[in-house]
Order: sequence, then structure tokens, then C-alpha cells
Amino acid sequence: MKKMKIAIALLLTLLIFTACTDTEEKNENGQSEQNKQNEQIEENEKGKEEMNESQPELDVNENQEQQTQQETQKDIFYEVLISEQFSDAIPDEYNYYEKLIGVWDFEVVSNDGKTGKGEWSFSWILEGKVLQDIFILPFGEENNLGYADYGATVRIFNPDKKEWEIMWLNKGMYNHATAEMSDSMIIHTHHSNENWKWVFAEITDDTFHWQDVMVQQDGTWNVRGDLYATRRTLAPEVSATDYFYDVLVSEQGSGKIKDEFNHYEKLIGDWEFEGVFSSGETFQGEWSFSWILEGTAIQDVFIAPSRATRDTSPFKDSGEYGAGVRLFESKGSNAVWHNFWFENGNIIYLKMEEADSMLVHTRLDKEEEKWVFAEINDNDFHWQNVTVQADGTWQVNLDVYAKRI
Repeated sequence: MKKMKIAIALLLTLLIFTACTDTEEKNENGQSEQNKQNEQIEENEKGKEEMNESQPELDVNENQEQQTQQETQKDIFYEVLISEQFSDAIPDEYNYYEKLIGVWDFEVVSNDGKTGKGEWSFSWILEGKVLQDIFILPFGEENNLGYADYGATVRIFNPDKKEWEIMWLNKGMYNHATAEMSDSMIIHTHHSNENWKWVFAEITDDTFHWQDVMVQQDGTWNVRGDLYATRRTLAPEVSATDYFYDVLVSEQGSGKIKDEFNHYEKLIGDWEFEGVFSSGETFQGEWSFSWILEGTAIQDVFIAPSRATRDTSPFKDSGEYGAGVRLFESKGSNAVWHNFWFENGNIIYLKMEEADSMLVHTRLDKEEEKWVFAEINDNDFHWQNVTVQADGTWQVNLDVYAKRI
């Protein structure tokens, strides 16, 4: 009986302590619904951490090996992707975006007065011939817009058309637009709706103003949202390109991608390859793949001839230095990978389908042309460039035999 009384006393003490703690944490008006949601998010994150902690620890040597592999992959992908300056292949009069390079903090203001705060990072890529940016608008106390974004825009200059093509990629969705300069504004017109414009209304060294616009029938602009950005001053040891890379790259794919749809997982990493044309001519190349955008997409960089053989290769004047983005979109019980290729001023959209264990990518602008991962293993893969003949047979124009670095 004495033990039972002690237990009851301890229980009452615990309940009183808990009640007092809860009372202190609440304000006199009661806790808001938003705070409850934030607490739930924190509990979920705590649960994830506890789950990770409960996993068996890896051997020290295995941990070191994985870390070395990650650092090597980051070093190579960083080197082949990031550029410190724009290419002289872009005429100065079309270098619209130079002032945007760096990291920015912004506030979005919608036309109904709602606001949200985020960050926007810009960097040159692919030897300075392409601009890529990462737009992050998180949920939280500083966002009452009702939505969040973690997306990327790839901006590529077309030297033949003398214009910039852009592709916005976010949460399985994409928007294609063309940019032009007008009255000191950079106006991006959407291909899906020419009345829809994204506008850099003003850009200075340390600020810029961006707008989401819908042009009315009478030609007037209906501004649906304004974004006001201020350049962020980074710590001396952090470069803008390093920061951009860190917010772009992810170490693993999103948990939203089910195993049956995770077709490209084995490709993540760095590869060296031999290309063999149908004529028998050969060349050396390199190909790197990485998860990006919180693991919802894969970006790859294809270089042929390789950097090491470029100067001596007979194909040095006709080589390729391009990038692809493979964007995952979940559609209920099904899923789609949207594939885009950025090279020589063009954006190519490819539709991917599985066929006999192959990943077949069909160019939508040239449906007879297919890019095929014929076989993917842990340490090697076989890729083909194919033209489908009138009788349905495949003419293989190029074979790529790759080995993991």
C-alpha cells in the first residue's frame, strides 16, 4: 500500500508538472492553429531523427568510404557543371542576367496582400553558356501565401535566334518561355499562354523587382504578384557558386519516388565512356549524374570529347557540352519522368518509356530519333542514339559504353 501511495504521488507530480509546462507555453489567448501545425512538423522531424538514430551503425571504414565517394562525386559534378563567368559566345548586348549572379533574399507580395519570404540563387553553368537559378519559397511563419516552391530555372541563349529560352522546373511541373529585353525590363513570355509574362522590372547591383503579369485584352497589365529582392552578403569563406551548388544538389532521391519508378538511380555518379559511331570512328567522353531539388529531379552533364582529350580529338570542333534534367511527376498510382536536354541554344523535350528493360527517350520535335539506355548496371551502362526507319527498324547512329569512375 505504501508503494502504491508513492506511485500515485509521483504520477500526480508528473501530471502537475506537465500541466504547468503546457500553461507556460501557451499565451493568454490560446495557441494558434499555425503553431500547432509547426509543432506537428517538428514532431515529425524528431521522429525521422529518432528513426535514423535507431538504424544500426555502419562500420567506420564503410562510413569513410561512402564519404569519400560522395566528396569525389561532388567534386567532379561541380567541376563539369559550375562556371565562374559567362561565355564570350554570348554577345554583351544579350547578357541580360549578369547582375543577377549571386544569392538574394526576397519577399513576395500577392495582389490580395498575402506575403512570403524566400531566397533565389543564380549561377552560370556549362562553360558560361547557360544560366541556372534555384528558387526557394518555404512554408513557415513568414509565408501565408498558401503554397511553397523549391524549383529551378534553366536559361539558355540561342545564338541563331538571338534570344533566351527558359525552362522552369518545380514539383513535376514545367513552364517554357522566351525572354526579350524591352524598356530595360526582361520580359519572359510563356509558350503555353502568350499573355502570361514573368518580368524582371528592374535590376540594380543590390536589388531587383520581379513581377507575375497577365496581359488583359485591352493590353493593360494585371500584376498578380510582386517580388522584391535584396542581395545577400555571404561569409568570406562562402562563394556564391558554392552556395548555389549546395542548394541545388541532393545526396539522395525523394522518398516520394517509388522503387518501381526510380529508373535512373543506378546512374547517379560519374562515368567515363567510349563513343562509337556507326562508321567505326571513336571518341572519349564523360557523363555525370546527380540528384537535385530535394531529390525530385536528376541533372546530368554530358561532355564529348572529354576534357582530357578535347584538344587532340578529331571531333573537338563538333563536340557536345550539354546538360539534361529529368523531372519526376507523380500521378497517383502512376508516374512520369519529364526529360529535357539543354545544348547549343536549344531545349529538347523527350518522352521516356520502358521497353524490354530499356529506357527509351523519344524526341518530341523529331519522333523518329530516340535516345536509349539499352542496359544499366551498377558499374557500367550502354546508351544508344537511334533513328527509327520507315519500316520500323532501328538504325543505331552512336553507341556509348560507359564505366563508373
